[in-house]
Parts: sequence; C-alpha cells; structure tokens
Amino acid sequence: MNDLDLDLDHLKRLCEAATPGPWGWKKGRLMQMAAPESKYTYQRDIGYQETDYDFNDPAREEQAERDAEFIAAARTALPAALDEVSRLRQESMYLQDILTGRGICYCGDHPCAVCSP
Repeated sequence: MNDLDLDLDHLKRLCEAATPGPWGWKKGRLMQMAAPESKYTYQRDIGYQETDYDFNDPAREEQAERDAEFIAAARTALPAALDEVSRLRQESMYLQDILTGRGICYCGDHPCAVCSP
C-alpha cells in the first residue's frame, strides 16, 4: 500500500469506533488504561491473548508479547500518525500551489506571501 491508497477517512473511523485509549498489555490481557489521576492502573479489559502455540517455547511466547504490545501502542500512535499525514498532505498542497504559481492560500492569514507577494 502506498500513500495514494491510504484511506485516511476509513482509518479515522476505525479509530473513533474503537475503545478509547490508551491501551496497555499485561499478562495476556489487553486493557483500556485508566486516566493518570486515577488510583487504578486500568479501567477495563478489552481482550485476552488466545494462542495455539506451545507455552514451552519461549521464542513464540516472546513474539506473542511483542505483538500484543504493538497492538496496545497502535491505539494511541495510529490516530496521531493519521493527524500528521493529514497535516503533511495539506502542507504539500500548499507548497505545490506556491511552486506552480497557482497561489491558492490555505493559511487564512492575510496578508501572506501567497496572497500578497
């Protein structure tokens, strides 16, 4: 998938529909973490690790832990990354307009270098 295929609106809808973050992972449990001011570590369980691997294989168990940590971290990281992609796309359009001489102002501040050269 390249950035032209990335459906930001779809990914944002997925983020909005999911249990609010941040999420955490501890001992096979995916959890919605409590607010920092709370006396509790987590607010509620979101999911549990169900695996079909051999619990006597440390490498597979470690990989499952890394995968779960990634899922928990992505709950907070993905919305931030989507916001940054949106911001960079807007900036790219603005700069392309300047370079091509179209001079469309996206800033809303007047006078600006585009509107009042």
